[in-house]
Amino acid sequence: MRNQQHLILVKQLYEDSLALSGRPDALSLTKAIVLLDLSVELMLNNIVLNLDPNFTVNETKGSEDISRKTLWGNAARVVRATNKGSLPEAREIANLHALRNLVQHSGNQPSQSETERYFAAIRVMFSTVFENVYGLDFSRFQIWDLVANNDLREWLRDSEVALTKGHPEICIAGCNHAHDLIIGAIRRFTKLRRFAAPVSFHRPRLDQHMVFRIKRLEK
Repeated sequence: MRNQQHLILVKQLYEDSLALSGRPDALSLTKAIVLLDLSVELMLNNIVLNLDPNFTVNETKGSEDISRKTLWGNAARVVRATNKGSLPEAREIANLHALRNLVQHSGNQPSQSETERYFAAIRVMFSTVFENVYGLDFSRFQIWDLVANNDLREWLRDSEVALTKGHPEICIAGCNHAHDLIIGAIRRFTKLRRFAAPVSFHRPRLDQHMVFRIKRLEK
């Protein structure tokens, strides 16, 4: 997958927009609409980047201004062509983009109810794309899902579980341990100069008590 970081940005823009939509002031609602529509644009671009075999990145791409209708059509076409389903909520998302243009270019101020109505459609679209195209769960997707090493990725997830269950001290210990694992692996990797060898992040025996505590929180 190319540009995996875009998926993190899509999720964060969506969540930032959702938080802003809960505020009644005009500035927050304006930012919410702009960020939400931007998250859709990034999602569509990422679909084309990953599924279209004829798409290439070059120096001229940054100067090209593709209309939303064209971008949506390109993304929908490659999704169908690669048997990844379809892009849902086309009409509602087109309405969002029209509102974003009014807000950005004409200075219109969206109401709170008008802003909030689009989140359900965007969530359906993102959830569908994440599952069909990337094999990911949009609602649970976090930045450490992009960590290639299984042990380190699970350790970070376990630390998050501890935090959500109200145990910040376990989360802090877990994050500190993950940091130590990364630094230790980098030092070994650099010292041995074996750049083709996989990096190991195995959990040592001394941390089994903390692992047990974290696992209990998941139940």
